[in-house]
Amino acid sequence: MNSSSGDVNERLSNNAKPRVVVEEAIFVEVRCFRMIEFCCEIEDSHWDMDMREVNGASVDGVRLRFQSRSSFDTQDHGYISACHKAVAPAVQEAELKQRLEQRLTKAGNAITEVIDVEHCLFPMNLPLPDFNQPLLAFGGAASMVHPASGYMVGALLRRGPGLAEALAAALKEQPAMGSAALARVGWQALWPMELVLRHRLFQFGLSRLMGFDERLLRRHFTSFFQLSQDDWNGFLTNTLPLPQLMAVMLRLFAISPWDVRRGLVLGAPR
Repeated sequence: MNSSSGDVNERLSNNAKPRVVVEEAIFVEVRCFRMIEFCCEIEDSHWDMDMREVNGASVDGVRLRFQSRSSFDTQDHGYISACHKAVAPAVQEAELKQRLEQRLTKAGNAITEVIDVEHCLFPMNLPLPDFNQPLLAFGGAASMVHPASGYMVGALLRRGPGLAEALAAALKEQPAMGSAALARVGWQALWPMELVLRHRLFQFGLSRLMGFDERLLRRHFTSFFQLSQDDWNGFLTNTLPLPQLMAVMLRLFAISPWDVRRGLVLGAPR
């Protein structure tokens, strides 16, 4: 991505309400004289992952959710990354690199060659598209990024075939259908009411979590991963039917500490 995060902030937020939350990451392909291992907080993970904050930093009053990861396919070749899972506004790319360098220093920097660097930035809480517009979008342009996890590829693979089938059926029934009418068919297939309601629930949750400090976030995620793996996996992949999703959210609320419950209902105290 060639645009600076400052330019993106200006285009996306521009003091808009509500503030646009973004996920921002740097992925670095490297060669090393030994594997780099971060402090792993997730068991059975294919990544070494460190989600502790660096110097307790915050931006514009919104606490950063920062993690660094490493994954190696051989002893001397692999990938490292630094990621703000949700932050508003976006930070400068140089600051993200600096945070990764701080983690590398603590882990023992073993890099001998940087092969490639990729900077990624995408919004997580954009409103749903106008379903009456004459253009049909797909992917990020159609707000298909999962607000709770930042995932999108799985949704593209699951929902793409249904969209294609709906468009093909419409054209088969009415070959002369105009592009505006075809777009409406596509939007209905891409965003049925079930998915609209799920998306709104996830956006509400994201807005609440963005007000949590690190202590409250840790308490929240401790409770979250006490749910069954099917429950939290379905939540993060957006594969739970709406009634089941609501039941999972109620179970999470029931097992959460009282201060997390308060933050989820009323927002975190400022």
